[in-house]
Amino acid sequence: MLKILIVEDEQAVREFLVKTFDMIGYATLAASTGKEALEIFETEHPQVIFLDMMLPDKNGLEVLKEIKEKDPNNIVIIVSSKTDTNIVKKAKALGAIEYITKPFFRESIRAALTNNLYRITAQDGGKPKILIVDDEEEMCYSLNKYFNRRIEADMVLTFDGEQALDLINKNKFDIVFMDINLPGKDGLTIIEEVKPKNKHTAFITITGYGSQELIQKARKLGVVDYFKKPVRPEEIFEKLKSLLIARGKYIAKQKTKEEK
Repeated sequence: MLKILIVEDEQAVREFLVKTFDMIGYATLAASTGKEALEIFETEHPQVIFLDMMLPDKNGLEVLKEIKEKDPNNIVIIVSSKTDTNIVKKAKALGAIEYITKPFFRESIRAALTNNLYRITAQDGGKPKILIVDDEEEMCYSLNKYFNRRIEADMVLTFDGEQALDLINKNKFDIVFMDINLPGKDGLTIIEEVKPKNKHTAFITITGYGSQELIQKARKLGVVDYFKKPVRPEEIFEKLKSLLIARGKYIAKQKTKEEK
């Protein structure tokens, strides 16, 4: 899971930023001083840092310099009330990706992260792998088309339970969308078999059966969400997007000239 470190001495702002990312599933850490930030950086290795410039013990530029010396690939986004152009230039020269001035909106903070997640994805080995399993071929093709228009991902489709089991055993998927009623082997049986060896994989069920018994069984197996058909692709996509963002693997598809 993506780790984010918030470095901010103002408690209200720090708590606001922590909540901003906690709400969408990130592992969020917090520090109120430069010393504490560097200690957390050494032990927890966060991939993204939101860094204030004015700290009680260290200048934000000093903290930024130390972080970049230890990990040049770390994403550092400055959040500060200081608008001095010289400080902005120095921060960017030291490796800050963005410089956001206070006050700010929650959406602008999230956007700053989302716009730079491709940097983490590139370091982690590229596009996410997604498997869609449904005996309704039209459902598979519809989701595949909807997802591919919006994100960069390696998509795999299958309409058969046995084939799905074989694919999961031979590949490391980030996310699997699984129908329950499948030819060959039902979806929940597949999840039960593969989950112990695929703890990193997020399983989401999409089915026409919505009994409480099935929902409870799915949750016990570790299914992260349960959609009952009919369901709109945009609903499913929002869940997919939040999971990919939390894993640092969300890459928005760049629009072509014809689409702009």
